[in-house]
Amino acid sequence: MGSGMRTYAVVDLETTGNNPAVHEIIEIAVVKIVDGVVSDEFTTLVRPSGPIPFFIQRLTGITDQMVEEAPEVREVLSHFWQFVGDTVLVAHNAAFDLGFLGKYSVTGVTNKVLDTLELSRILLPTLTSHRLVDLVKYYRISVEGLHRALKDARVTADIFLKLLQEAEELPLPVLDLINQTLANEEAELREVFRQAYRKAAGQFPPMPVRGSEKKYLFFSSEKATDEFPFESTRQTNERYFLPDEELAELLRPGGLMAEKFPAYEYRQQQEEMLLAISRAFNQKKHLVVEAGTGTGKSLAYLIPAAVWAVNTGERVVVATHTINLQEQLLEKDIPVLKDVLSLPVEAALVKGRNNYLCLHKWEALGEEMGKLPWEEKVFFLSLAVWLSRTSSGDRGEIGLEQNKLWQQVGADSASCLGPECHWYKHWCFVTRARRKAEKADLLVVNHSVMLSDIEADTRFLPDYRYLIIDEAHHLEDAATEQLGVTLRLSEILSRLSEVAKNLYALKRVKLKDNPSQKELENGRDTGPITACLEEATKQGENLAKALNQLFAHLKELCLKYSPDKGSAFWNYQLRITQKIRAVPLWSLVRESCETVTLNLRKMDKLLRELTAYLEKTDNISDRVSARKFAPCLTLGSQLCREIEDKINLCLADEDREYVCWIEAPVHGEEETTLRSAPVNVGPLLAEKIYRTKDTVIFTAATLCVGGSFDYFMSRVGLDLLAGRERERVETLKLDSPFDYSRQVLLCVVKDLPPPAAVLEDSYMVAISQLLIDIFTATKGRGLALFTSHQMLRKCYFMIKEKLEERGVGVLGHNIDGSRWRLIEKMTADPQTVILGSSSFWEGVDLPGSLLRCVVIVKLPFMSPTLPTVAARLEALERQRINSFYNYSLPQAIIRLQQGFGRLIRRKNDHGAVVILDQRILSKGYGKKLLESLPLRDYYLCDRASVGHTVGSWIKKKEKN
Repeated sequence: MGSGMRTYAVVDLETTGNNPAVHEIIEIAVVKIVDGVVSDEFTTLVRPSGPIPFFIQRLTGITDQMVEEAPEVREVLSHFWQFVGDTVLVAHNAAFDLGFLGKYSVTGVTNKVLDTLELSRILLPTLTSHRLVDLVKYYRISVEGLHRALKDARVTADIFLKLLQEAEELPLPVLDLINQTLANEEAELREVFRQAYRKAAGQFPPMPVRGSEKKYLFFSSEKATDEFPFESTRQTNERYFLPDEELAELLRPGGLMAEKFPAYEYRQQQEEMLLAISRAFNQKKHLVVEAGTGTGKSLAYLIPAAVWAVNTGERVVVATHTINLQEQLLEKDIPVLKDVLSLPVEAALVKGRNNYLCLHKWEALGEEMGKLPWEEKVFFLSLAVWLSRTSSGDRGEIGLEQNKLWQQVGADSASCLGPECHWYKHWCFVTRARRKAEKADLLVVNHSVMLSDIEADTRFLPDYRYLIIDEAHHLEDAATEQLGVTLRLSEILSRLSEVAKNLYALKRVKLKDNPSQKELENGRDTGPITACLEEATKQGENLAKALNQLFAHLKELCLKYSPDKGSAFWNYQLRITQKIRAVPLWSLVRESCETVTLNLRKMDKLLRELTAYLEKTDNISDRVSARKFAPCLTLGSQLCREIEDKINLCLADEDREYVCWIEAPVHGEEETTLRSAPVNVGPLLAEKIYRTKDTVIFTAATLCVGGSFDYFMSRVGLDLLAGRERERVETLKLDSPFDYSRQVLLCVVKDLPPPAAVLEDSYMVAISQLLIDIFTATKGRGLALFTSHQMLRKCYFMIKEKLEERGVGVLGHNIDGSRWRLIEKMTADPQTVILGSSSFWEGVDLPGSLLRCVVIVKLPFMSPTLPTVAARLEALERQRINSFYNYSLPQAIIRLQQGFGRLIRRKNDHGAVVILDQRILSKGYGKKLLESLPLRDYYLCDRASVGHTVGSWIKKKEKN
């Protein structure tokens, strides 16, 4: 195994909680490994000083009765340390175990420690999670249940031995880089890779080296490509028309879909959608389709799109909002499509540049990797392992947690050298992605890629004239985000640091006009290049100081004047208006902005001068080496001008076409951000997309308000098309095939006071008791939707203990984990409820018995103080348009429909939706909200009876 004669003690603890300061050990186990073989074990329960929390009993199966006769912790630890001695400790997430073990020792834990979590992150970079349970699945280790100390220690030992084997199987160049990077570390991790290198060096011959560019690359040589440049060989056929009736026959009863897939169900709505899209392609029209949940809209547009692309040679772009839908299209729907159509359809997923690793940046980082902080070393070593296996360089392949660190190696247009880069022709991952896109019939992208491409000077996507926008209700928000400006200090400084690195590297080039130390001592002038280089280096430092000062003043301004003070949970936001420009602090912002602008212009001038010297002077002994810096310095000059333009857009005098604001962190964990966005994205979308494409299809489950598409069309600019252009736009509304009157019970609680009518604490008590009653009756299997994370947290702590006492687990969004972690936990244990905030209102699919009840805690109105919302409300009022009925209410209607839609995902699903917000009954607009839901009948319940009503209805349904 390559472990030599080393001995390891694999440790696992079960505790009453996560905090060593207040929680206690209740079970401990050790598995000893000698020379790669398990040799001995030690385990015991531990008696804590108080009762074991219910959720810990439920998780571990360890009850208060089981530990009544167990020894106390100090007695247990005395035996533990006798068993372990000075052996190297191995644990999964070792910091957790060390925290508890060190709690009872004056000197703390002095043994060397190896963390299998850390080791697995380096060696298994493509896993999305490195929890113990996920590694068990990955290695297919047979074990019944975890969360008992001995089981977990045995599993960890097994995983540890497998990881040692993984290390030994790495290519020698990777092991060499890892050992160079860890050379000055005392961590036990270094010893693992030293031993792996010694063993691997005796088994594998050195890999062939392809010039200096292979120093930090570990590809096999066959992965290189000589295809260059990009040349589309697609032949187009302008005379082709889709045979719409023939395509519809595929979906009809007795058609190919039914023949090939026994579980297939015919849906008339799906056929209608396919026919409408076929006509839109044939007639070069735009089409807006609302297709209710269960329609099967993805196949309805993919079939005509694929047939069109293959027969006309015109590629079709499909843009989605969520990764989930992209995965569904590529992994499920397109394979079905190929099977049914028997056509050579080529599909490609195309992501934005930053999703691909930049080899130029990676090469520069390799020189400095040994000097990085520990956490950064671990992250970048995991990338080195991944780089030896990937052919795409797409970060979607790896379980990426360190997004900020990825910025150091992610590709971007601002730093891309293009053909000047020596990686560009044969190795560049972005080049490969573009080449793959050129060959594809269907391109699957997200909204951001599609929108950023229309604004880019250098287009990333190949030419296309046919576009399908799925999840189109997100188009306005996606355009607001993508067509605006976001400035973060760390990202600006990171990009400027690339310039600084090139300046320092250029200093190391031997210049003829760069004198010797002796000549300097004699007072010789350093010459124009060296003087310019020195000045540019100093100017970079001045610019960084000025930027830090500007963002410090922006943060101070936001924290002082934000309307969110006291209510925001993540970020305070402050819209920059004329009123804000009049406060005393603004003068400091303005002065800092002027200083930054001055420094940017100086830096720009110096970089252009330096570039000119490098390109023209003959006073350089190594001209080739020096001139390779010219493209980098040119990009640096462009960067200075770009930053100046963006800062001026955000901070210059108010422009009604744009809304500008500051975001500052509530808890100090994130950084201050300066942002700007168009108030109305419609004109940009109309100009850049609708007028340049032959056909654009918009589709989603929620596009209509009151049966009309007017709201959607006004928000995305379709209403700006006139005359013949307007005649090209058609609409189609298709109801869901589900029988909501049979499948859903809709309850509205009638005796709760409106949220603003009582003290918040009293309202929270009433809400919490209702949730306890409802979710006790449903035995979990519930989702409560909140509009405020602050309210969610308060409710979570008020109901958690009481529901858990009744056998129902409670999971809070961003309290117990991310959205997908919570869904995973609920799938494993349906007797659970999730308290979810914004991202849970859509895109969550918990079919069948997993979800039986959705509770709408408050109606989903957007806060009118949000900068973009406030600016749009004002814009409508200036036009004498009622902003509430033409913006706020339609938004809430669509959001409510999405929340309602979480419940029924299949034709056999059933359950209850409960609305707690009294305004749906008491306000005049409440009727519009109720009418937007896909069933007309609802129950009016009082607080005392709602739990029983819901529970009885679900019980009756489940009996049937």
